[in-house]
Amino acid sequence: MAYIGASAAHQVLRGSYGQAKCVRSARVARQRACPRATAASNGHFDSTERHDCPAPSHSEARKAYFDELTINWQQLGEIVDPRYLPEEHETWNTLFDRATKLHYGGFAAPEFLECLDAVNYRAYAGVPSHKETSEMLYRDAGWQLAPVEGSISGRRFQTLLSQKHMPTTMYVRPREELDFTPMPDCFHELVGHAPIVLNPEMRMLHEAFGQALVRSNKKHERIAIFAVFFALCEAGLIRNRKTGKAQAIGASVLTGNAELLHCVTATDKHRRFSIPDVLASASLNEGGFKPVYFVGDSVSAAVESCLEFLDDPARFVAETSKVSGNASDRE
Repeated sequence: MAYIGASAAHQVLRGSYGQAKCVRSARVARQRACPRATAASNGHFDSTERHDCPAPSHSEARKAYFDELTINWQQLGEIVDPRYLPEEHETWNTLFDRATKLHYGGFAAPEFLECLDAVNYRAYAGVPSHKETSEMLYRDAGWQLAPVEGSISGRRFQTLLSQKHMPTTMYVRPREELDFTPMPDCFHELVGHAPIVLNPEMRMLHEAFGQALVRSNKKHERIAIFAVFFALCEAGLIRNRKTGKAQAIGASVLTGNAELLHCVTATDKHRRFSIPDVLASASLNEGGFKPVYFVGDSVSAAVESCLEFLDDPARFVAETSKVSGNASDRE
């Protein structure tokens, strides 16, 4: 999942949004010590100026600019759309065109395609408006986008879900990371995660995942909740009742072309979605292909299984969890 692992600044944000002031104070102190940081945070840098600190890379400058807009939302509750660069729009268009060729070519579940059609990203010449997308999600589903500064903890991710907020970064990956980026970017979140809350069953499930995590005070239960979420909402497949083919509904596989091709066609790695099997053999490793991919008989069946689990995770979870991976300590 795109939200695991965090820098020191991001770790400050693991509490309430009011803690964003700590990040702002740290940034102000950094800017006073290094004037280049002020230019970087605005997305601009004059290479002719001389300062006694390292020059920020282009990527660092852009991330700092997006972070400023994120903090604006955290403090004021208002989404301000970034001024994307031409090359960022071009990167988005490349990613979107490549992914949707597979989506509409039989690799994505019809339930996801209905949601993707509804958000109508094709109406934009490049990166869609975060503000307009959030307004549409709120109007049609009661959900909103929640701009975040890159990686956030799993706990905060699920807390936002419990509040009907879908975490999204504003950052666009550089072109040299078209096939894979180690950092969260808005393509994964606006395409993979945001549209699915327009499906009534899936938005109910996302909120239930968040609420279950907020209620739980046992680490092994929270790890199990993450595992089930990951198995369905990040790497999950759904059996098409008409064709019998397994098709993707998970955000991670939907926004990674190589894994999308692999997870749908590698039928030997398919396992029927069931909570006991997920907890017995699921992996939270976020890099590379998964050892198994779980296939729901239908969206309704998968959601029903998850809701039964979330109602009382203790019934399913042993003290010693078999779930492994680099996201299992995401607290």
